[in-house]
Amino acid sequence: CSEIISNLAKAGEIADTANAIDTAVVLPDESLFIPMIESVPNCIKNTNITIGYPLKYASISTLVSALAIMHNRARKERDVWTYFHEDIHNVLIHPYVKALASEKIDRFFVDMRKRNLFTVPEDELCNIDKSISKLFRHITDLNNRKDVIAYINDVIDLAAESVGKGNNKAIELGFIESYRTELSKLEDTLNQYDIDLQGKTFFFLVERTINSTKIAFEGEPLKGLQIMGVLETRCIDFKNLIILSMNERVFPRKHFARSFIPNAIRRANGMSIPEFQESILTYYFYRMLSRA
Repeated sequence: CSEIISNLAKAGEIADTANAIDTAVVLPDESLFIPMIESVPNCIKNTNITIGYPLKYASISTLVSALAIMHNRARKERDVWTYFHEDIHNVLIHPYVKALASEKIDRFFVDMRKRNLFTVPEDELCNIDKSISKLFRHITDLNNRKDVIAYINDVIDLAAESVGKGNNKAIELGFIESYRTELSKLEDTLNQYDIDLQGKTFFFLVERTINSTKIAFEGEPLKGLQIMGVLETRCIDFKNLIILSMNERVFPRKHFARSFIPNAIRRANGMSIPEFQESILTYYFYRMLSRA
């Protein structure tokens, strides 16, 4: 994408690189947003993002998910909590964690391979580096939602500290704050109705809540390179159009509504069917190309 945009700019196809309003990058697959935004060439001075980005693709979500698996699979051996080596690896290679203690983590991996460790004690993991020790602190009571929430808040604080040392700080911090907000809403709901959950259930509920959340970006619609989803292109014309990922099941995306009504009955009664959804996306596609 970066090379295509640069070539368009050099060839004069983008009239004003400081504005670039005549050029759009369309993302049928929202998960490509972060790699795409990082690859925007320096010749483009402004961007306008109009896409709903699923919070489940954010780095903070993948970190909490990896930690949930690690804690749920933890075992007590000789009165010491230990963690499975694959779960530890998935946590330590995460970009947020790696950014805080890269060299010490590399040395730990070398030592772990030499000793051929299958499980690693909590104390040994906490000694890798002080900045990431809170990740491996065993949750006092995995069946107490207050302890689990306090732990996740510690993870969010660590992620915010890590982002301060990387690029795209504003976007990443926005994801982290959105995650904190969703966690706070879930906590308020549980407190309001006094619902008690075990740790595994709570982690699962957090993941389901996050999976259904999308972050809406705000920008200046009349300025900058336009970065948008398929639905946002309706009734808008562009001179230059770059569509990322036209793979099968990405565009058109297969979407099946959960229903007890079989397709044959839906078809006979004029109800929505998968083919109807595909025809709508077909219209969007050809409408998108009409003046490009």
